[in-house]
Amino acid sequence: MHKYNKILCAVDGSRFSGIASSQAVALAKSMGAEVVGLYVVDSHLAMRLGVHYGEALREMQEEGWRTLNDFQGLAQENGVEFTYIMGGGNPKVEIVNEAEKQGADLIVIGSHGHSALERTLLGSVSDYVVRHAKCSVLVARDPGNTT
Repeated sequence: MHKYNKILCAVDGSRFSGIASSQAVALAKSMGAEVVGLYVVDSHLAMRLGVHYGEALREMQEEGWRTLNDFQGLAQENGVEFTYIMGGGNPKVEIVNEAEKQGADLIVIGSHGHSALERTLLGSVSDYVVRHAKCSVLVARDPGNTT
């Protein structure tokens, strides 16, 4: 089995990113790897809200800090070295860029399990990351999701 040293795990506060963070911590624990938690505030989404931009940005940042704090607790409970980054911008681009910047040799990301039509219309963060990352990518799926 390939040994990973630094795992970047992108989280967004969803149930799917909870699955990804659990898998990243378990993998890191088994390999003695470090985990970097990344939450990207989607500033493009916040801008689309116009006059509510500031409020939306604040709420996204608060959700990000809660998510990263929970992730840190999980890592500490398992004795895994953990650092975190709160970023901003386009999540799929920032995940790829941050993985390279951090020297990650694995990215773990959750998959929301969108239909083919949703992926076509909305794009998929995990699809983009798989296609553009320079390191390996683990797409964590919900074991109960059959789509």
